[in-house]
Amino acid sequence: MKKGRKVEKVKFLITSTGKKKSGQLELFHENLEEFKRPNTFLETVKRLGLQLGIQLSDKMINDWEKYGPEHVIDLLEKMQHRKDIENPIGYIIKVLNSSEHNEVAAALENGDVIAHLVSRFRKSKESLPEWLVKQESIKEIEEWMAIDHEQAIQQFDEIKSGLYEILGIKESKKLSEEEKERIKREVEEMMRNSSK
Repeated sequence: MKKGRKVEKVKFLITSTGKKKSGQLELFHENLEEFKRPNTFLETVKRLGLQLGIQLSDKMINDWEKYGPEHVIDLLEKMQHRKDIENPIGYIIKVLNSSEHNEVAAALENGDVIAHLVSRFRKSKESLPEWLVKQESIKEIEEWMAIDHEQAIQQFDEIKSGLYEILGIKESKKLSEEEKERIKREVEEMMRNSSK
């Protein structure tokens, strides 16, 4: 359609001439069905990556597949709940490479738990008391790992020394009954002396 000298629209009419379909076109349609079936690992990893805010290339995902599809997907799913990871791709590569040499479960659980707790407690500029760190750590482990209270206490006991060392917290010693009694007598004596 023309308006003055200017062409406004162009309309095309395409009609079939009734020729027989070529063999290549039929072959293409057969192969198209094969390509329509999704590579579930590839699609799942891409979807999880997008949820993390990262776009992953097919080449990178295929490289990660050698670590085990379940392991990669499990790692990405665990990362969905974490807000303390600044470089997700670097983190994924580090965990996958470390799992090649270490036990996968240990790398995922203990290392991640300590990193998670350290990032939570480092937000405070003050030195935190041991009882508060223990109490909050157990609660955080319960929520983060979706386990019950007793399992969270066991997990905390396994990582306690490493966590306290990183946070610079001195672990209090458990006093024997004799030591408690001795300290109690000393305090009572000091109280009597100060009241005189």
